[in-house]
Amino acid sequence: MLCRIDGEKAPSTVRLDPATCLPAMDGASLVALGISKKTHQNYRAALRRVLRRLGILAPAHKREPVTDADWAALVQALPAHFHPHRLRAYMGFCAAEAIAPGSVTNTTLEAYLRHRMESHGGPNIRSDVREVARQWNKMRTLIAGWPDTVLALGPPEGRVQALPFSAYPAAQPEVEGYLAWLAQGPEDAAEDDDTAHDPASPETIGTRKKGLRLLLWGLAKTGCAPEALTLADLMRFELARQTLRWHRQRLGKPNPRKPTEMLPTPGTAMLADTPGRWQFISN
Repeated sequence: MLCRIDGEKAPSTVRLDPATCLPAMDGASLVALGISKKTHQNYRAALRRVLRRLGILAPAHKREPVTDADWAALVQALPAHFHPHRLRAYMGFCAAEAIAPGSVTNTTLEAYLRHRMESHGGPNIRSDVREVARQWNKMRTLIAGWPDTVLALGPPEGRVQALPFSAYPAAQPEVEGYLAWLAQGPEDAAEDDDTAHDPASPETIGTRKKGLRLLLWGLAKTGCAPEALTLADLMRFELARQTLRWHRQRLGKPNPRKPTEMLPTPGTAMLADTPGRWQFISN
Protein backbone atom coordinates (compact mmCIF):
# COMPACT_ATOMS: atom_id res chain seq x y z
CA MET A 1 0.00 0.00 0.00
CA LEU A 2 2.86 2.40 0.76
CA CYS A 3 4.32 1.63 -2.66
CA ARG A 4 0.99 2.43 -4.33
CA ILE A 5 0.60 5.66 -2.37
CA ASP A 6 4.12 6.73 -3.34
CA GLY A 7 3.51 6.23 -7.07
CA GLU A 8 3.95 2.48 -7.54
CA LYS A 9 7.54 2.57 -6.30
CA ALA A 10 9.57 -0.57 -5.61
CA PRO A 11 9.46 -1.74 -1.96
CA SER A 12 13.22 -1.30 -1.62
CA THR A 13 12.86 2.45 -2.28
CA VAL A 14 10.14 3.18 0.32
CA ARG A 15 11.65 4.22 3.66
CA LEU A 16 9.91 3.14 6.86
CA ASP A 17 10.32 6.59 8.38
CA PRO A 18 7.40 7.56 10.67
CA ALA A 19 7.87 11.23 9.74
CA THR A 20 7.06 10.46 6.09
CA CYS A 21 5.21 7.15 5.75
CA LEU A 22 2.61 7.84 8.46
CA PRO A 23 1.51 11.21 6.98
CA ALA A 24 1.48 9.57 3.53
CA MET A 25 -0.81 6.80 4.79
CA ASP A 26 -3.03 9.24 6.72
CA GLY A 27 -3.45 11.55 3.73
CA ALA A 28 -3.96 8.88 1.07
CA SER A 29 -6.95 9.23 -1.28
CA LEU A 30 -9.33 6.32 -0.69
CA VAL A 31 -10.91 6.90 -4.10
CA ALA A 32 -7.58 6.75 -5.92
CA LEU A 33 -6.57 3.59 -4.05
CA GLY A 34 -9.97 1.96 -4.52
CA ILE A 35 -10.36 1.00 -0.84
CA SER A 36 -13.00 1.62 1.81
CA LYS A 37 -12.58 3.78 4.91
CA LYS A 38 -12.47 0.70 7.13
CA THR A 39 -9.77 -0.92 4.97
CA HIS A 40 -7.75 2.28 5.17
CA GLN A 41 -8.06 2.27 8.96
CA ASN A 42 -6.83 -1.33 9.04
CA TYR A 43 -3.79 -0.42 6.94
CA ARG A 44 -3.02 2.53 9.23
CA ALA A 45 -3.25 0.38 12.35
CA ALA A 46 -1.14 -2.38 10.78
CA LEU A 47 1.57 0.09 9.71
CA ARG A 48 1.82 1.59 13.19
CA ARG A 49 2.00 -1.92 14.72
CA VAL A 50 4.82 -2.92 12.37
CA LEU A 51 6.74 0.28 13.15
CA ARG A 52 6.37 -0.34 16.88
CA ARG A 53 7.45 -3.97 16.55
CA LEU A 54 10.58 -2.79 14.71
CA GLY A 55 11.30 -0.24 17.41
CA ILE A 56 10.98 2.66 14.96
CA LEU A 57 7.83 4.11 16.54
CA ALA A 58 7.49 4.86 20.25
CA PRO A 59 5.22 2.52 22.26
CA ALA A 60 1.67 3.78 22.70
CA HIS A 61 0.63 5.43 25.98
CA LYS A 62 4.04 5.09 27.63
CA ARG A 63 4.62 7.91 30.10
CA GLU A 64 7.95 8.32 31.87
CA PRO A 65 7.89 9.96 35.32
CA VAL A 66 9.28 13.50 35.50
CA THR A 67 12.39 13.39 37.69
CA ASP A 68 13.57 17.01 37.35
CA ALA A 69 12.59 18.81 40.58
CA ASP A 70 11.45 22.07 38.96
CA TRP A 71 9.33 20.32 36.33
CA ALA A 72 7.97 17.81 38.85
CA ALA A 73 6.72 20.71 41.02
CA LEU A 74 4.87 22.21 38.06
CA VAL A 75 3.41 18.83 37.06
CA GLN A 76 2.20 18.37 40.63
CA ALA A 77 0.49 21.78 40.50
CA LEU A 78 -1.55 20.97 37.37
CA PRO A 79 -5.31 21.03 38.11
CA ALA A 80 -6.67 17.50 38.42
CA HIS A 81 -9.94 18.42 36.66
CA PHE A 82 -8.17 19.96 33.68
CA HIS A 83 -6.75 16.69 32.24
CA PRO A 84 -3.75 18.38 30.57
CA HIS A 85 -2.22 15.11 29.34
CA ARG A 86 -0.75 16.73 26.24
CA LEU A 87 0.85 19.47 28.33
CA ARG A 88 2.21 16.88 30.77
CA ALA A 89 3.85 15.00 27.89
CA TYR A 90 5.46 18.24 26.69
CA MET A 91 6.77 18.97 30.18
CA GLY A 92 8.23 15.47 30.32
CA PHE A 93 9.97 16.09 26.99
CA CYS A 94 11.49 19.35 28.27
CA ALA A 95 12.69 17.64 31.46
CA ALA A 96 14.25 14.79 29.46
CA GLU A 97 16.05 17.32 27.23
CA ALA A 98 17.35 19.20 30.31
CA ILE A 99 15.44 22.36 29.36
CA ALA A 100 14.59 24.42 32.45
CA PRO A 101 11.01 25.79 32.78
CA GLY A 102 12.28 29.33 32.43
CA SER A 103 14.15 28.48 29.22
CA VAL A 104 11.12 27.23 27.28
CA THR A 105 10.53 29.12 24.02
CA ASN A 106 8.67 28.64 20.74
CA THR A 107 11.83 26.96 19.45
CA THR A 108 11.35 24.34 22.17
CA LEU A 109 7.79 23.83 20.99
CA GLU A 110 8.97 23.35 17.39
CA ALA A 111 11.53 20.80 18.60
CA TYR A 112 8.77 18.95 20.44
CA LEU A 113 6.68 18.91 17.26
CA ARG A 114 9.54 17.31 15.32
CA HIS A 115 10.06 14.80 18.12
CA ARG A 116 6.40 13.79 18.08
CA MET A 117 6.35 13.47 14.29
CA GLU A 118 9.44 11.27 14.28
CA SER A 119 8.54 9.11 17.29
CA HIS A 120 4.73 8.85 17.19
CA GLY A 121 3.39 10.11 13.87
CA GLY A 122 -0.32 10.49 13.20
CA PRO A 123 -2.57 12.95 11.37
CA ASN A 124 -3.21 15.30 14.31
CA ILE A 125 0.29 16.05 15.55
CA ARG A 126 0.15 19.77 14.76
CA SER A 127 -3.25 20.22 16.41
CA ASP A 128 -2.01 18.30 19.47
CA VAL A 129 1.01 20.59 19.79
CA ARG A 130 -1.18 23.67 19.31
CA GLU A 131 -3.27 22.35 22.21
CA VAL A 132 -0.05 22.08 24.25
CA ALA A 133 0.57 25.79 23.62
CA ARG A 134 -3.02 26.67 24.56
CA GLN A 135 -2.84 24.70 27.81
CA TRP A 136 0.58 26.12 28.66
CA ASN A 137 -0.66 29.69 28.21
CA LYS A 138 -3.74 28.97 30.33
CA MET A 139 -1.61 27.67 33.19
CA ARG A 140 0.17 31.05 33.32
CA THR A 141 -2.99 32.55 34.85
CA LEU A 142 -3.84 29.59 37.08
CA ILE A 143 -0.58 28.47 38.70
CA ALA A 144 1.68 30.76 40.70
CA GLY A 145 5.29 30.56 39.57
CA TRP A 146 4.43 29.27 36.10
CA PRO A 147 6.92 30.54 33.45
CA ASP A 148 5.74 33.77 31.87
CA THR A 149 6.59 32.70 28.30
CA VAL A 150 3.67 32.72 25.84
CA LEU A 151 3.87 29.78 23.42
CA ALA A 152 2.53 29.74 19.85
CA LEU A 153 3.13 27.23 17.07
CA GLY A 154 3.98 28.75 13.71
CA PRO A 155 2.57 27.62 10.34
CA PRO A 156 3.97 24.51 8.62
CA GLU A 157 7.11 25.03 6.57
CA GLY A 158 6.26 26.06 3.04
CA ARG A 159 2.71 27.19 3.81
CA VAL A 160 1.88 30.57 2.33
CA GLN A 161 0.10 32.87 4.73
CA ALA A 162 -2.80 35.04 3.60
CA LEU A 163 -2.17 38.79 3.57
CA PRO A 164 -3.21 40.64 6.74
CA PHE A 165 -6.12 43.08 6.62
CA SER A 166 -3.61 45.94 6.80
CA ALA A 167 -2.69 45.09 3.20
CA TYR A 168 -6.21 46.25 2.19
CA PRO A 169 -6.42 49.85 3.49
CA ALA A 170 -9.79 50.49 1.84
CA ALA A 171 -11.37 47.27 3.10
CA GLN A 172 -9.89 47.16 6.60
CA PRO A 173 -12.29 49.71 8.19
CA GLU A 174 -15.24 47.87 6.59
CA VAL A 175 -14.04 44.54 8.01
CA GLU A 176 -13.59 46.03 11.48
CA GLY A 177 -17.08 47.56 11.32
CA TYR A 178 -18.63 44.28 10.18
CA LEU A 179 -16.95 42.27 12.95
CA ALA A 180 -18.01 44.86 15.53
CA TRP A 181 -21.58 44.64 14.22
CA LEU A 182 -21.53 40.86 14.60
CA ALA A 183 -20.60 41.23 18.27
CA GLN A 184 -23.46 43.66 18.98
CA GLY A 185 -26.74 42.64 20.55
CA PRO A 186 -30.27 44.11 20.13
CA GLU A 187 -29.59 46.61 22.93
CA ASP A 188 -26.78 48.14 20.85
CA ALA A 189 -28.92 48.71 17.75
CA ALA A 190 -31.00 51.78 16.90
CA GLU A 191 -34.78 51.51 17.24
CA ASP A 192 -35.33 51.59 13.46
CA ASP A 193 -32.49 49.14 12.70
CA ASP A 194 -33.96 46.23 10.75
CA THR A 195 -30.71 44.26 11.06
CA ALA A 196 -30.80 43.99 14.88
CA HIS A 197 -29.71 40.51 15.97
CA ASP A 198 -28.36 38.50 18.86
CA PRO A 199 -24.59 38.79 19.26
CA ALA A 200 -22.62 36.21 17.34
CA SER A 201 -20.40 33.76 19.20
CA PRO A 202 -16.62 34.29 19.20
CA GLU A 203 -16.33 31.19 16.99
CA THR A 204 -18.71 32.66 14.39
CA ILE A 205 -16.88 35.99 14.42
CA GLY A 206 -13.58 34.16 13.93
CA THR A 207 -15.03 32.19 11.01
CA ARG A 208 -16.35 35.32 9.26
CA LYS A 209 -13.07 37.13 9.82
CA LYS A 210 -11.14 34.23 8.33
CA GLY A 211 -13.55 34.02 5.39
CA LEU A 212 -13.20 37.70 4.50
CA ARG A 213 -9.42 37.56 4.79
CA LEU A 214 -9.20 34.54 2.49
CA LEU A 215 -11.62 35.97 -0.08
CA LEU A 216 -9.69 39.24 -0.28
CA TRP A 217 -6.46 37.24 -0.53
CA GLY A 218 -7.92 35.25 -3.43
CA LEU A 219 -8.65 38.47 -5.32
CA ALA A 220 -5.14 39.74 -4.64
CA LYS A 221 -3.65 36.45 -5.90
CA THR A 222 -5.69 36.59 -9.11
CA GLY A 223 -4.66 40.05 -10.26
CA CYS A 224 -6.54 42.64 -8.18
CA ALA A 225 -4.60 45.44 -6.48
CA PRO A 226 -4.89 44.90 -2.68
CA GLU A 227 -4.83 48.62 -1.87
CA ALA A 228 -7.92 49.22 -4.04
CA LEU A 229 -10.07 46.32 -2.85
CA THR A 230 -13.20 46.85 -0.75
CA LEU A 231 -15.78 44.44 0.59
CA ALA A 232 -18.15 45.68 -2.09
CA ASP A 233 -15.90 43.92 -4.61
CA LEU A 234 -16.96 40.61 -3.09
CA MET A 235 -20.53 41.41 -4.21
CA ARG A 236 -19.49 41.71 -7.86
CA PHE A 237 -20.34 38.41 -9.52
CA GLU A 238 -17.22 38.08 -11.66
CA LEU A 239 -14.85 38.91 -8.81
CA ALA A 240 -16.68 36.65 -6.35
CA ARG A 241 -16.50 33.79 -8.83
CA GLN A 242 -12.83 34.57 -9.48
CA THR A 243 -11.75 34.28 -5.84
CA LEU A 244 -13.97 31.27 -5.10
CA ARG A 245 -12.60 29.37 -8.11
CA TRP A 246 -9.05 30.10 -6.98
CA HIS A 247 -9.77 28.80 -3.48
CA ARG A 248 -11.60 25.77 -4.86
CA GLN A 249 -8.47 24.80 -6.78
CA ARG A 250 -6.44 25.34 -3.60
CA LEU A 251 -8.72 23.65 -1.07
CA GLY A 252 -10.99 21.34 -3.06
CA LYS A 253 -10.61 17.61 -3.44
CA PRO A 254 -10.20 15.89 -6.84
CA ASN A 255 -13.32 14.68 -8.60
CA PRO A 256 -12.78 10.92 -9.18
CA ARG A 257 -14.79 11.11 -12.42
CA LYS A 258 -13.18 14.30 -13.74
CA PRO A 259 -9.50 14.49 -12.69
CA THR A 260 -9.14 18.12 -13.76
CA GLU A 261 -12.11 19.26 -11.65
CA MET A 262 -12.03 19.97 -7.92
CA LEU A 263 -15.01 19.19 -5.69
CA PRO A 264 -16.09 21.60 -2.95
CA THR A 265 -15.18 20.96 0.69
CA PRO A 266 -16.46 22.43 4.00
CA GLY A 267 -13.74 25.08 3.67
CA THR A 268 -14.90 26.24 0.25
CA ALA A 269 -18.53 26.14 1.40
CA MET A 270 -17.69 28.50 4.26
CA LEU A 271 -16.04 30.91 1.84
CA ALA A 272 -18.99 30.80 -0.55
CA ASP A 273 -21.34 31.65 2.33
CA THR A 274 -19.31 34.64 3.56
CA PRO A 275 -20.17 37.29 0.90
CA GLY A 276 -23.91 36.78 1.43
CA ARG A 277 -23.49 37.47 5.16
CA TRP A 278 -21.75 40.76 4.39
CA GLN A 279 -24.34 41.70 1.75
CA PHE A 280 -27.13 41.36 4.32
CA ILE A 281 -25.88 44.26 6.43
CA SER A 282 -24.35 46.33 3.61
CA ASN A 283 -27.79 46.69 2.07
